[in-house]
Amino acid sequence: MKQFRQFLKAQNLIDGQLVAIDGTKIKANSCRDMLNSSELQEMIHRGEEGINKYLDELDILISWRMNKNDFIRCRRNGKD
Repeated sequence: MKQFRQFLKAQNLIDGQLVAIDGTKIKANSCRDMLNSSELQEMIHRGEEGINKYLDELDILISWRMNKNDFIRCRRNGKD
C-alpha cells in the first residue's frame, strides 16, 4: 500500500494532505444461478450449434420443396 501511495505522489495524482474513505456498499450475488465465464461460453457455443443445425435443416427443406415443385411442373407438362 505504501508503494502505491508513493507511486501516486510521484505522478502528482495525490499530495498526501487529504484522506478520504469510500463507504460504497455493493450487494454481491453468489447464488447458484449465476454464470461464470466458461458456462457462458458453453451456452453461446450450444446456441450457435443449434442455430447452425436449424439453418442446415432449413436448407434441406427448401431444397426438397424446390425439387418437389420441379417434379410437379414436369408432371403437369406431361414429362414423366
